[in-house]
Amino acid sequence: MRIGIDCRLWSQTGVGRYIRELVTRLVTNHADTYVLFARPEDVGDMQRQFSGNRSVVIIETDVRWHTLKEQLVFPLSIASSRVELMHFPYFSVPVCCPVPYVITVHDMIYWQYPTGKASTLHPFFYWCKQLAYRCIVFITTRRARHLIAVSHATKKAVLDILHIPSGRVTVLYEGVSHGDKRDGDHTKLPSRLKEGQFLMTVGNAYPHKNLEILCDAVVSLKSIPLLVVGKPTYFTQRLQQRYAHTSWIRFAGYVDDRVLSGLYAHTAGVVVPSLDEGFGFPVVEALSQGSMVACSEIPVLREVAGEAPYYFDPRDVGSITQALKDMISATPKEKQRRTRLFKIHASQFSWDTMAEKTQKIYHTCV
Repeated sequence: MRIGIDCRLWSQTGVGRYIRELVTRLVTNHADTYVLFARPEDVGDMQRQFSGNRSVVIIETDVRWHTLKEQLVFPLSIASSRVELMHFPYFSVPVCCPVPYVITVHDMIYWQYPTGKASTLHPFFYWCKQLAYRCIVFITTRRARHLIAVSHATKKAVLDILHIPSGRVTVLYEGVSHGDKRDGDHTKLPSRLKEGQFLMTVGNAYPHKNLEILCDAVVSLKSIPLLVVGKPTYFTQRLQQRYAHTSWIRFAGYVDDRVLSGLYAHTAGVVVPSLDEGFGFPVVEALSQGSMVACSEIPVLREVAGEAPYYFDPRDVGSITQALKDMISATPKEKQRRTRLFKIHASQFSWDTMAEKTQKIYHTCV
């Protein structure tokens, strides 16, 4: 079968990680041909990665997500590629897609937490774009042959909000890439940070990530600094301006996987204060690296992390502060106990299993 995969977010974090892990595994099965639609800046790296693999066809697609061009031009590229099925690994689907398709739903955050704070647009244009986005999501999810949800919490949100029949939505957990923590043993820590004497949070700084209240909690604690790790954005800059007066909040910017592994090895704990997540990958990744974790007590994080983290109310500074104190003061025995709890829980997270089951879904949709 000739299967198209929308890889326009290949080099992004989050969804980009999902796409890379999925495609890398799918293309080892030479029974199908995979047509990868990629942005111009990613084509070179992808061609080198899949050089010699006759199951892979890469089509340069100079179309950004959530644009008018996506709705008008992208369907023409799909039609000319002669694919029999498309997989859109994100809510960025042409309404007039000319072939059957599958959509992966990572979360319903922008539906559940609409706020102008998540955009640099003027409020009027933001809400116009929100309306258009909702219409597209509503239409394309109903036309999809199947939906893949990355957690049961995400599936529940899809059923509650979009009213899709449960039988058309399959939960496939993402995987855990167990990094070699020795890679980071000699990582040079950011200035004035000492091993085991700093907290960290990883990811973007969108409003639903709730980093402001975490920073407030750390500043009020006045005992251990927080390192914010993630690609600099407009939202990160707002945080930097707000906490420029204090040394308790530091910003590392983007770091590669090797450096991140080292930070996980050296931190006193990772904190995830999100109001919502799709899969909770920052929590799962940190725990898989052996780090202690304090995170929001929300359904999806309970689902993917079990009893391993220290939970808190993400809207309550006092609750966050107490969880941080408990995590920092934990005995080695308690840390080992929580690590064992997660290892048992993490057996269900496998990129290989996710890719295998995704491929089976493809073949039921045509």
